[in-house]
Amino acid sequence: MSFEEKMNKINHEIIKNTYIKLGNISDDIVFNSYSKIMEFVKRNNSIKDKITLIGIAHVAYGWMPTMLDKIDLKLIENNGKIKKIWDNIQSGSMDYDFLLSIKNIVNNSIIGGSKLLHFINPNDYAIIDSNIVSFLLKKKNVFVDCNIENYIIFMNRIKDLIKNKEEMNKIKEIFHENNRNIESFSDTRYIEMALFYSGKIEKRFNGT
Repeated sequence: MSFEEKMNKINHEIIKNTYIKLGNISDDIVFNSYSKIMEFVKRNNSIKDKITLIGIAHVAYGWMPTMLDKIDLKLIENNGKIKKIWDNIQSGSMDYDFLLSIKNIVNNSIIGGSKLLHFINPNDYAIIDSNIVSFLLKKKNVFVDCNIENYIIFMNRIKDLIKNKEEMNKIKEIFHENNRNIESFSDTRYIEMALFYSGKIEKRFNGT
């Protein structure tokens, strides 16, 4: 079954059941660091230039964790190009060529690119990573599947799911019943986070 077929099987019930099983994750280091990075980006996001974009890219990519060492500087060599990138991020663009430029800015990785996009515009972008893709495809070596085409499929399905506000409210209620006194997130984050932790749990269960 293809990535698209697997992703299209994800529904609100799967997300709700995941949060019921997951329980309290307030002590998880990945979960805790997410909120701190998000707050950092909010505090340093007022000047939308090359320096801010690269700084956020380093922070987001370092969350993997590894070092950001591949940046196509031609993509941000002048103010016109950098303004277009910022405008596309703020508008939630899913144009392939735009996503390719983001991938090339962030270590030639759509995983890193999706993190950069999400931290700047969490309402329109979710994070994709190997935990999510391996959970969907049920295989170990998935980095070739972490590509722009699958990211577009991933985001299209998430956007369909978050249109149903009643179901999204139920998902949030279940999450916050188990994780009290924790701030709310964007709707994209609630869907993506459930898939991410499902992948982590499955990897741990399989000893990978």
